[in-house]
Amino acid sequence: MSETQSKSEPRNAIQTFSLLNTSTPACSKLETSTQASNRPTQTCRLLALPSELKDMIIENVTALRDLSNLSKTCFDLREATLPMLFRNLDLDLSKSWAPGLLQVLAEHEEYPPLGEMVRKMYIRATRLRERHAVLECIHNTPKLTRLEIYYQLDEAHPKAWECIDGKALSFGLANVKSTLTHLKISYDLYTIDFTDPPTKGFCSLQALHKLESVDIPFFVLLGWLPGKAPSLADVLPHSLSVLKFGDDDWYDEKFDDGDEECWNETCMMRTFTKYFGGFTWEKTTPNLKLVIFSLKGYDGTQVSDWRRNGGQRIFEQLCHENGLKCKVIRGERYLGTE
Repeated sequence: MSETQSKSEPRNAIQTFSLLNTSTPACSKLETSTQASNRPTQTCRLLALPSELKDMIIENVTALRDLSNLSKTCFDLREATLPMLFRNLDLDLSKSWAPGLLQVLAEHEEYPPLGEMVRKMYIRATRLRERHAVLECIHNTPKLTRLEIYYQLDEAHPKAWECIDGKALSFGLANVKSTLTHLKISYDLYTIDFTDPPTKGFCSLQALHKLESVDIPFFVLLGWLPGKAPSLADVLPHSLSVLKFGDDDWYDEKFDDGDEECWNETCMMRTFTKYFGGFTWEKTTPNLKLVIFSLKGYDGTQVSDWRRNGGQRIFEQLCHENGLKCKVIRGERYLGTE
């Protein structure tokens, strides 16, 4: 990631973390109030400016190296630059430095805690133990406004298969229910030998009362089996305006589900019709404007569902007739009209 990246892009976590591991005194822990009162008076002209002007100047320093250098000049500027350094984080939990950063985010001896400075976070998890670290990250960053989680599922050991635990994820997300406005969850199957469903249970988002847009796979939101799935009305938040059903690994013979019915076009359309039909969606998500349905992962299967002139057209018509804009994604192209 470039050091001259814009403020809206995630900070590379290892670069941010390295700032807390330098030997310079300015990168030691933040001062207590007693230490602050005893330190020498600073005479820098920048420090003499009103705090509003000082913050405006620092917010326009977008290069990570410049922010790093600025944070090392004195305690006052370190306190002012830390929120910028930790505002956006890009975390790969498989890296060797990840445990150290998780410990930093969990630290509460400083005020405010570093975890409370994080506003946007992108997390990549590739192993089973990292599923728990995802929840730990969310717990220690309670003021998040944007969150992206990418799972790479790998069934390396048949007796210890990995999956996304919807209930645990829902419980973890409740920690940011008062601040989170944008959420994206995605996953890939790393091996072709995955014989168990990639999701377990369902992930309710109903408690996230600030959430405006969500990009979540259908099977993560409602679970793997339609017979045990809740209704959309029971999992979507009242504040939602954009709903995207992200890519799934669609059912085929490689998953063993016994005699239970799995999701197909008929089951899904029944769920969609129950929620979108008759303007029913207005009762629970009155701000909803746009519904996006990604079929990129489905196009590689041999199943005949969701043909362009079949299920896709029926889905688009259902949305349009009930006052919603609709987009269906296949490959890299948007299909359907607004």
